[in-house]
Amino acid sequence: MAAGLLLLTLAAAAPQTGSLWFRRNVLLATVEWPRRTRLVLAGAPAVVARGETAEVSVRAEGVVPRTARLEVRGAAGRRPATLLMERTGTDTFVCEVGPLEETVEVRVRAGDGLLEGERIVVVDRPEVKAAHMIVEPPGYIGDRPVELPWTSGVFEVPVGSAVTIELEATKALASARCRVGDSLLGSDPLRGGRSASFSFEVAGDVRCEVTLTDTFGVGSAGPLSAQVRAVEDTPPTVKLAASGVGELLVPDARVPLAVEATDDYGVEALWLEQTRAGGPEGPVRSRRALWEGAARPRAAADKVLELSEAPLAPGARLTVTGAARDNCAVDGPNSGHSAPLSFRIVTAHELLSALLLRQQDLRRDLEQQVERQHELRGLAGAGPEGEAAAAQRAVADVVGLTASGYRDVLAQMLNNRLTTEA
Repeated sequence: MAAGLLLLTLAAAAPQTGSLWFRRNVLLATVEWPRRTRLVLAGAPAVVARGETAEVSVRAEGVVPRTARLEVRGAAGRRPATLLMERTGTDTFVCEVGPLEETVEVRVRAGDGLLEGERIVVVDRPEVKAAHMIVEPPGYIGDRPVELPWTSGVFEVPVGSAVTIELEATKALASARCRVGDSLLGSDPLRGGRSASFSFEVAGDVRCEVTLTDTFGVGSAGPLSAQVRAVEDTPPTVKLAASGVGELLVPDARVPLAVEATDDYGVEALWLEQTRAGGPEGPVRSRRALWEGAARPRAAADKVLELSEAPLAPGARLTVTGAARDNCAVDGPNSGHSAPLSFRIVTAHELLSALLLRQQDLRRDLEQQVERQHELRGLAGAGPEGEAAAAQRAVADVVGLTASGYRDVLAQMLNNRLTTEA
């Protein structure tokens, strides 16, 4: 009777408290007593990368206590760590947790307030497991696509090539991005969400940086970087040679020329460029085609210039350059030139005088070697056998050069029509 009277008195004085007492003690319901402090989670990441820290902040409502404690519980059976939270402002408490190496549960106590049931999941960052670059050169080069391994991260690629970066990640991806210079390329994950690819065309040197984001929103630790060096198609290398003539020519001379050009991918045309200077009309430039056809790595042509076709007066100059064009279809084609050959037009008398002086020099050289040969005969057997043999070879070398000089003099006389072959 007394207990009933007490219950009726409590219910009349504090209806809410009485109702709560009745539900807890009579109905045995799981209902907490009201707290003076209510804690609300203000901020905490749901997922963080392994090895990173996490900031947990809570807001106190009602009676704001002076302190708050954060409990961090990891693996089962391990004692939780308790950290004192820092109060910021009038009602907020903040604490940094970590670095975290495993998933944890956090609980906050402040006054009679309790916040529990919050969990921070720890995951590995996505990384590139394997990567390579596929290079498809421009069509005029004719090569098949080439797969380049990702070793040093530096790739040399012909200008105009189509490049594709293919990679496989260590985990499923939500997105993958590749910054190519100032452009940002995106890729939808492929093959189970772990692979991605990016394609672009190479116009110049460019740096590429690939970043990954997994399905939790966690990004890769740093970009996968590559430096693409654009290799320009260089002009053909051209060589020009004249045979049987020297620097001096008579007005009706013939000039045998040989042109050779090489290129990494293909030579399509050869020609000669001529400049005639010293006439009343000033320098006269002309071009003479030698060959044109399907691209090939090497092309060569011979040509005999007949000066009589466009005679030059003594005192004039003739400059000849060999040239070639390649098959570059990217910012091309490219043209290459040889070193120029320069000739001076003289009278027959001037050329004969110059050739006579040269023959005199050759004769002196030959006479010196004849004298040297007589000396070697007199010394036969007197010195070391090796020295005598070396001296004999030196004489032979000079005699050979002298003979070559005489042949050149004869060739110049024939090509300048100062004599005829017997």
